[in-house]
Order: sequence, then C-alpha cells, then structure tokens
Amino acid sequence: MFRRKSRGQVIGEELSEGFSHVRVAANEATRAAAEALAPRVEAARGAVGPRVEAARDALTPRVEAARDALNPRVEATRGAIIKGLDTARAQAEDRLTTARQQASTARDQADSERAEIADASRRSAKKTAKRAKKNAKRAKKTAVGARRDAKAALADVKAQAKAAAKANRASGAKKRRRWPFLLVIVGVVGAVVAKKRAKTDDDLWGAPSDSPVRGYTEDPQPSTASGVSATPATDDPYPGVTADTDGTIAEKTDDYKSVAPDDDGPLHGKLADSAHETGTAVGDSPEAQEETWSEMIDATKDNDDAANTEEAAKHAAKEPTKKSKGS
Repeated sequence: MFRRKSRGQVIGEELSEGFSHVRVAANEATRAAAEALAPRVEAARGAVGPRVEAARDALTPRVEAARDALNPRVEATRGAIIKGLDTARAQAEDRLTTARQQASTARDQADSERAEIADASRRSAKKTAKRAKKNAKRAKKTAVGARRDAKAALADVKAQAKAAAKANRASGAKKRRRWPFLLVIVGVVGAVVAKKRAKTDDDLWGAPSDSPVRGYTEDPQPSTASGVSATPATDDPYPGVTADTDGTIAEKTDDYKSVAPDDDGPLHGKLADSAHETGTAVGDSPEAQEETWSEMIDATKDNDDAANTEEAAKHAAKEPTKKSKGS
C-alpha cells in the first residue's frame, strides 16, 4: 500500500525541484556569457595596452625631472632644520650653563650666610651663658647674704625670746593664754540676750493660757515639786537685786554667780563665768564693762601678735636649713 503525502511534503518537493532547475539555468547562462564576452575582452586589452605603454613612457621623464627639481629644495629644508636644531641646542646649553652658575652662586651665598648666622648665634649664646653665669653668681651671693641675714634675725629673735622668757621667769608672770577672747565673746553675747529678755516682759518659755493645740488644757492648780519654793511669779527671784530702767543688767550684785541659783539655766552661769574671767562684776556699768573687755581684747591681740612673730621667725629659720640641705 502506498502512503499518501501531505500538502507540505508535496510543496517542499516541488520547490526543491524548481530551485535545482533555476541553478542549472544560471550555470548555463554564465557559461554562455563568458563564451560571448571573452573575445571582446581580449580585443579591448590589446587596444588599451599600447596606450598605457605610451603614457608611461611619456610620464617617466617628467617624474624624473620633478624629482631632480625637488631634491635641492628638500636638502635645503633639511639643512635649515638641522641648523635651527643646532642653534636651539646651543642656546639651551648656554642657558643651562648660566642657570647652573647662578645656582652654584646662590648656594655659595647661602652657605656663607648660614655660616655667618651660625657664628652670630654662637657668639650670642656665649654672651648669654656668660650673663647667666654672672646672674647666677649674683643670685648666689644674694642668697648667701639673705641666709646670713635670716640667721642673724633668727639669732636676734631667739635672744629676744630667751630674754623675754628669763624676764617672765624672773618676774614670776604666768604665760598668757590665747583663748580668753572666746570668753569675752561669750560674755558679750550673753549680755545682749539678757538685755533683750529684760526688755520683754512676756514669758518666752511658758505655755500660753489659750493653746491652739486641740486637747491641751492648763492645770488650774499646778503641782509644786518638793524642795522648790512656791514663789509667786510677781516676786523677784533674786532678792536684793533690781534691774535698770533701760533694760541692762547693771545695779546687780558684784558676784552674779553667787546670787543666781543652781537651776537658773546656762545663760546666767555663762554671764557669771565671763564676769569672773574678765575681772568685772555683772553689776558694773556698761561703760566699765566695755572698757574692761576692750583692754582684754587688746591684750589678747598683743599676745597673738607675739606668738605669730615667734612662729614666723621659726619658719624663716627652717627655710634656710631646707635650702642648704637641698643644695
């Protein structure tokens, strides 16, 4: 049984057969054209060959003449270019030589200036060293003199201190203390507080009758402790002592400490102690107390100045000793 071909297969076979027929036709046409054009090409080559030869023969002398005419010009141009190059080279060498000479001159000048500067700096350094040595010698002499003066001053201070100590020992005077001025200050403060209390009639430490605190009521009949006298509030707690009208503590007894009871509080005790320390009675007038206190303050300052002078002398004596050990 024969198999039926498809349309595509039939079209492909037909096209391949057509292309093969066209290829065969083209080959045959090429061969026919070559056979027809070959005689014509040969005839044209034979006709053009003599003309080409004649033109070549005619142009050869002209080319030779032109070459002969251009050779001198080329040689002249080449010579000019060579001369220009030689001239430029010579000028460049001259400039390089001049620049080299200038550089060497500048180098020599810089070396000479550097040497001069080094010499000048060396001389100035020597002068500075000499001046420093002289100043050091002067400072040393001054230090030695100051040390001698300090030693002499220390010796004088020691001698004066020894003489003062001997005089105090001979007179039997006791060494003053440095803290009496504290008692003076305490006494002044106590006097001011006492003055303010004397001016005010209100009781600063008593409980008020109408207390704003809830649940607080005063005892209508306060209980008295055993051993404490029930003195009315209007009576004077210190019999025989009356206060001034101006609020001061004058016109009291000479010895406030003997009058004040033991449970009178620290204020009256301090006032009495200050009165005993300063040598004045509490009952003295304010002018007398102020004069006594000023005398005590001046004496305290003098004592402190003397002590400071001794300490300064000791410190000045220690400094030269430290310097001598360090050197």
